Amino acid sequence: MNTVGKKLAPVRPVEIIAHRGARTVQDPTRIAPENTIPAFVAAAQQGASNETDIFALRHNDSLWIHHDLETGRVFQLPGQQKPFHTLTQDELDSLRLNKKGHEDTVNKMLGPGGTYKTPTRFENVTVPELENTLATLPNTHFYVELKVSRPDLLRTGHHQLEEKTARLIREKNLYDQVTVISFSPCSLRKIKALDPKIKTGLNFTLPNLVRNNPILLNWFVNQYAKNWVGVNSIHPSYDTLSPKMVELAHQIAMPVITWVYHETRSEEKKLFPKLLDMGVDGIITNAVDLLNEEVRTHASSTHPAQATVSFRDL
Repeated sequence: MNTVGKKLAPVRPVEIIAHRGARTVQDPTRIAPENTIPAFVAAAQQGASNETDIFALRHNDSLWIHHDLETGRVFQLPGQQKPFHTLTQDELDSLRLNKKGHEDTVNKMLGPGGTYKTPTRFENVTVPELENTLATLPNTHFYVELKVSRPDLLRTGHHQLEEKTARLIREKNLYDQVTVISFSPCSLRKIKALDPKIKTGLNFTLPNLVRNNPILLNWFVNQYAKNWVGVNSIHPSYDTLSPKMVELAHQIAMPVITWVYHETRSEEKKLFPKLLDMGVDGIITNAVDLLNEEVRTHASSTHPAQATVSFRDL
């Protein structure tokens, strides 16, 4: 079947997913630091799910939300920079918002001429614990990315990151609220071995050799992602995505969640129509408000019965 130039119907309505919470919106007074509870709340208020990142710490049994492998850009320790996974509880309590780092990140996304300044009410936000975050937004779907890429984390077994994540989901019955995602197929296989009921999704990019070869692409989707890694959804980068990949995934009822990572809101907005035309099931973005507008326009013009933009049934 030739899918080039054709609009592919998604498995279900498109899910809008906020990358580290609602990191940018048109109203600058509502922009909270990434991966904080106010950012997640702002996304939920716009009908979006959330994507976030978690670490297990060497000196702590809880799971903590933070993107960067080191402290410094958004949250900083006085006078030093450390690998996040090595922090003690006292050091966690000492983390403070780096206003300049946060503001620089936001202004890059806003584009040329950005003049964002941190609203006073967000100046004292803290690094959140995963369990508390999920309890704060019990009706919001979270894609939780396991941070396992550092060589020292690989040597330490990620401080039982997979075990702690599976235990939290099982003990708190979070199977419907959480999808565990990762670039590490081994971590996702481990999650499934610990608890097959947990939903998982594979983040990836692909070389052109695989992306442009229907036989290799079919092997990747069916044999590698579905049968070997055992995931419930695939999460290709937007520049890895193709109509053929969506077609192959949908043939086996595999949702396709893509992620965009352009620096500015306007650049991300340009991608949305093409991604929606491919029939993706979800988009992870830094510009939730702009994607909301595009999804409504797209749904009303191509799939009037699918105007709803959020779902919980992975």
